[in-house]
Amino acid sequence: MRTLSPKQIIRAGLLLLPSTVVLAAAPPGGMPPMPVEAQPVTVGEIVRSADTVGNLLGYEAVVLRPQIQGKVEKILFEEGQPVTAGQPMVQLDDDQYRAELDEAVANRDLSDANYRRTQELIKRKVASQTDKDKAYAELQANKARVALKKEALSKTVLAAPFDGIAGLRAVSVGDVVTPGQALVEVVDIDPIKVDFRVPEKYVGEVQQGQQIKIRVDAFPGEKFIGEVYAVAPLIDSNGRNLQMRATVPNADSRLRPGMFARVELAMKRYENAISVPEEAIVPMGDKQLVYRIKDGKAEMVPVKLGIRHQAMVQVVQGLEPGDVVITAGQIKVRPGAPVNPINLKQDNAEAPL
Repeated sequence: MRTLSPKQIIRAGLLLLPSTVVLAAAPPGGMPPMPVEAQPVTVGEIVRSADTVGNLLGYEAVVLRPQIQGKVEKILFEEGQPVTAGQPMVQLDDDQYRAELDEAVANRDLSDANYRRTQELIKRKVASQTDKDKAYAELQANKARVALKKEALSKTVLAAPFDGIAGLRAVSVGDVVTPGQALVEVVDIDPIKVDFRVPEKYVGEVQQGQQIKIRVDAFPGEKFIGEVYAVAPLIDSNGRNLQMRATVPNADSRLRPGMFARVELAMKRYENAISVPEEAIVPMGDKQLVYRIKDGKAEMVPVKLGIRHQAMVQVVQGLEPGDVVITAGQIKVRPGAPVNPINLKQDNAEAPL
């Protein structure tokens, strides 16, 4: 508690705080101002958010699997390195499929010659329309066989379906693989997806385009910002949760699929909102009150509260910007009593006589 100088006592001077709080001078023979802790109200943006957990996923992810049987002839990629869409990654032995294609092409060419010959014979009245139809059907069937053999040959090369990063291969040159066998995974991780769920009570407040912030154990203290791009149309009947999906930029590939993430979903923003520390709130029955310092005295003010965020409470009614509220010592304070906010810097400037 600060002692007033004789001049100040004589003139009954009042000391001003930078926040315009006035320290009341104790009347002669009266009780000195009650020491309290106080804080100016905070004015700024408040974000209503939901905290949850989620998992990181590749933006695109696929396991390359052969559609035909064959022997691995070449490995055309480096594990863990970037690949581009259409880049060949695994080459299977294609000798058998090329031979089968050559055979199909030869049969097609023979069928085509027979069909043309039949057309000439019909003109000379030597062949019937039935002979022509049979020759035409055989030609079309052999054309289809050529197309099938070309398709089978193309399947001997497995290419990357999109730009991404090659995983660890599961085969070596010389392995005989079967249809559906896993060869290597290709993952696109820029951006990276975040899958998370929120309770159904937030259904009316969530939508595409909302911002999220995630934290992962691998990078303590860092936050990565992303955006919601999809909201599931159904509520999970087991947990009564709503599934959401967002993307987070990941150009440096620091975030990896499979990571556990703590997610903060921003749902609603309040501009120029007034907020006070939680400890400034004094419950009284069904009302919420605060002690405001005005002219060096405590004034009890009923307030209407909004959302709570990081140990602060939004005050939607009852306070104005510039107000200073008591945050500690309220139990000893009565309305109208002089108070001394000891934690606030005081203006020691003395007015001249």
